[in-house]
Amino acid sequence: MADTHENTFDIKIKLRMIDYFRYYFSLFNLKLSGLIISILSAVIIMVYSLSLISLIYISSTTGVLNWTAGRGMLIDLVVIVLFSTPFARTYLIAYKDAKVHRFLDKEICVTITGEKFIVSPEGTKLEYSWKKMYRILEFYHGFALFIDKKDLSFVLPKRCFRNKQQIKLLREIIAKYKK
Repeated sequence: MADTHENTFDIKIKLRMIDYFRYYFSLFNLKLSGLIISILSAVIIMVYSLSLISLIYISSTTGVLNWTAGRGMLIDLVVIVLFSTPFARTYLIAYKDAKVHRFLDKEICVTITGEKFIVSPEGTKLEYSWKKMYRILEFYHGFALFIDKKDLSFVLPKRCFRNKQQIKLLREIIAKYKK
């Protein structure tokens, strides 16, 4: 990936859709209540999916589709759709943001120094000062960098770092400039 010098290191990143999804999913679940709702939604989706599959199997093997089985299938489908809506919404928001930033599935070189964050996509060079960054969030799978209030500027996944020392160094830089 790159070399590490005192306060400077380079990493190569190829952002995937899952990186944006993980960021937005973490953002919507920062509070314990959001995390609990997500876990319960996933469990409910699985239970009702199994119920739907069993109803379809029973109806197909017996050759009888009566009103009770049909109503059960309809209820299962409605519950699955309702509880999967937050996941679909998160994915659509992440997809839109990934397309806007045009970094998706492209190899990008990122240089992190004590003073700057430098992104080099396709022959261009974008420099951002840590002092001028609006906000920097760390989530389970990476970091989100905001240049201004309006929206996300860059997702920096932890999988792209060569070692834990680079992550530690980035945390130190963030702590130094945290507002």
